[in-house]
Amino acid sequence: MDTEDQYKEINRDMVRWRRHLPHFHAGGNTLFVTWRCLKPFVLEKSDRADVMDCVRHFHLERNIVFAAVVMPDHVHILIEPLERT
Repeated sequence: MDTEDQYKEINRDMVRWRRHLPHFHAGGNTLFVTWRCLKPFVLEKSDRADVMDCVRHFHLERNIVFAAVVMPDHVHILIEPLERT
């Protein structure tokens, strides 16, 4: 994969880059993000705690997490990526 495909400016406020999955950065914009487990996988209570720890890991460093809920088979977060300096 060449460098041009790895990093692309979407507009003046958002960029996209690739490693294993596409990553988007939209500093200053609030995002509602949802993802789910592959069926029939269900997260146990300790797994859900680990996911919540990961969601909060960069809170106030790279993003602001306004709300997050980890359900047995899916996750919702309300998050604002911080502006790059």
